[in-house]
Amino acid sequence: RQWHSPAMRRCQAECVITATVYILLVSSSQGEPSDRMHEVLIDCDLGLGMLKKDGKYLCPADIDDAYAIIDAIHTSEIKVAGITTVFGNTDLESANEALEGLLDRVKDSRISWQSGAVRASSHGNRCPPGAASAADFLAKSLEESPKKIIAIGPLTNIACLTERHPNSISKIISLLIVMGRSPGVEFHLQGKDVWDANFERDPHAVGTILETRIPMILFPFELTKHSLVTTNQVLRFRDSGDLGAYVYRNSIDYLKLWKTQFEEDGFHPWDAAPVAHLKNPSLFLCETRDLSLVMGEPPLLVAQRSLLLSMNETTSAHISHTFCFAFADKDASKEMSRLHLDYGIRS
Repeated sequence: RQWHSPAMRRCQAECVITATVYILLVSSSQGEPSDRMHEVLIDCDLGLGMLKKDGKYLCPADIDDAYAIIDAIHTSEIKVAGITTVFGNTDLESANEALEGLLDRVKDSRISWQSGAVRASSHGNRCPPGAASAADFLAKSLEESPKKIIAIGPLTNIACLTERHPNSISKIISLLIVMGRSPGVEFHLQGKDVWDANFERDPHAVGTILETRIPMILFPFELTKHSLVTTNQVLRFRDSGDLGAYVYRNSIDYLKLWKTQFEEDGFHPWDAAPVAHLKNPSLFLCETRDLSLVMGEPPLLVAQRSLLLSMNETTSAHISHTFCFAFADKDASKEMSRLHLDYGIRS
């Protein structure tokens, strides 16, 4: 859901946590999973198969956000303290409806949530409509205890948080985001152009956050494109309980769209990467890099070992962040694609 062709861009809907099956990004043979509990807030633009009419197009929205959320909810190493929604793959109203549908089908779920931004921020308005409510919700949770934030949509709500509640900045242990690129990397999938959707939907929000020096961990397209969940894996959930059936029902049309667009039998679980990293960081090859925001056409978020951008580009250099550029090996990428029948899926 993070990178789509121009045709899919017209169809995408991002803010709906509908129900989905979760990807179990279990520990691999390359290292032991972390034994600490990660308390997290999730800011998302889920769209699990939600339909949105855009002109003459009626297309199912991305499904990977919901897979990531369900995985986080059912992972023993992770405690989800709250969820906020943001515009993106779909309109906010559909996103909220989807989130309610998802949480209603997760067994024993008592996770609170808050609706967020309906559109992108700007230089003159870092808190567009809806963002303030999400920012207040996040700030209240951070005041109770420091947390990590998994942000798998546009960063509008997070930027508003830093503007509206500057004292909360120090309470963010790290911000895990799905965006960015190495210098010179172009976004292509099966020979077709795609885009850095989470970033490009609100680059101004990213610039706002870079100014705060919040430590970030980035999971870019060049990493996540190597992990694929097959249609056959999704079919396993058709007869696996209420949540599993709901996931299957809301995934199948998107899988057909992806097959038509990219001739791939399945989908890429882009947004599952941050959850996988919390569970087992040894699955990834990561390094410290500098981030630069290049406000061109299109805007770019570039992660580089040294600042080598040409003088005629408008850039902002910031502190170093963690950039996960590859999987440790082929087995690691398969771990991120492995679906698991358990917990809520069987509930």
